[in-house]
Amino acid sequence: MVPSTDQGSTPEARWPLALSHNRLENGGWARQQNVDQLPAATEMAGVNMRLAPGAYRELHWHVEAEWAYMLNGSARISAIDANGQNFVDDIYEGDFWYFPRDFNDDDTFLVTDWLAHTPKEVIAKDLNVSISDLQSLPSSELYIFPGQVPNTTANASLPTSPNGLINPTFPVAKTIAMAEVIIQPGAMRELHWHPNSAEWNYFISSSARITVFAASWSSRTFDYHAGDVGYIPQSNGHYIETIGDETVRLLGLLKADTYKDVALG
Repeated sequence: MVPSTDQGSTPEARWPLALSHNRLENGGWARQQNVDQLPAATEMAGVNMRLAPGAYRELHWHVEAEWAYMLNGSARISAIDANGQNFVDDIYEGDFWYFPRDFNDDDTFLVTDWLAHTPKEVIAKDLNVSISDLQSLPSSELYIFPGQVPNTTANASLPTSPNGLINPTFPVAKTIAMAEVIIQPGAMRELHWHPNSAEWNYFISSSARITVFAASWSSRTFDYHAGDVGYIPQSNGHYIETIGDETVRLLGLLKADTYKDVALG
């Protein structure tokens, strides 16, 4: 019976995850709740996920932060930030994690999705390998995939952190950070993304080509020339290739206090 105190038109505040579409993969499944299922939930969304023993949730990243709670089983989580600092740990039932900075899990940036929409010759050039070394790359996103249960401890799996990227050199510029990029003919700016801001570009000289990856099977290439302006949304993967016979010079500006990028190379 509905309590007599109920009145008005309060938005729906309940959604059973069991009614959500279940994304079945070879190695597990995931189902989510977002504004499509619960329109009032505009600030947060959730995913219920199960991984088989040895399976992986592939390398990915989000625009927003991620908080998770381990319902059962155990898993190893690995993370790396834009400064090259990394984290590896084992979690068990009752543990939770938090990765700092919509969260619609279908719009997650997946590395296999990005690489599937990048020419193999570009990947080979970026990673300094031959195209033949890339024949086993998947032709589409994996999301969840099978693997082997690790036989080492989390500490043994922890890679050595590099020294980071770019240190602030202009302390007064707290809302704008800039990099001058110089690319020799035939060279490229590696596959990367900016986790802390969209990027505004101004091309000073020569011509270049930028391919932008916007997740969820979206990728588009643009040609730029001296005097052109470019704009790449936050966290969108991209790379830059020269297409002329002269050295490319461009400015990259972020609306942030530090110029940060995360590169695949």
